[in-house]
Amino acid sequence: LARIVDDLLDVSHISRGQIVLRREPVPLAAAVALALETVRPLIDARRQRFISNVPPGPIWVDGDTTRLA
Repeated sequence: LARIVDDLLDVSHISRGQIVLRREPVPLAAAVALALETVRPLIDARRQRFISNVPPGPIWVDGDTTRLA
């Protein structure tokens, strides 16, 4: 529920041009893992599967960890 409220607040801030991104180097594998954790209940409920092919080794993206998940 807290995540939904945060998302609604984000939409409000975006529509007013007030969104603040906290950009930092983020490991791609960690961002994918966080996103998967978020959607895992939906994937399981629909009996779907998610296949991730993140190459080995550190790959960094510049982004906001919260928004990437």
